[in-house]
Amino acid sequence: MARTGDNHFVPQLYLKNFATISGEAHEYRILVSHKNVPVWKTVNVAGPGYEKNLYSRIVRGEETDDIEQWLNRDFESPASETL
Repeated sequence: MARTGDNHFVPQLYLKNFATISGEAHEYRILVSHKNVPVWKTVNVAGPGYEKNLYSRIVRGEETDDIEQWLNRDFESPASETL
């Protein structure tokens, strides 16, 4: 099975509930470089809440993201039917 690489710790399914029709949400930035920089930023729901290879690990000498696949299969996909 193909590795995902981008592992969301905040599921996109959840973020989509806060998105506009175009798929954008507003992200609140806690740290900004200057007082003139807006603290709210418009982002695509695929952007925030992920890390590269967050759930990747080495099993028997090969890299796998079976944890991400398990989370998707057992939690996110069933929840998508309800939400």
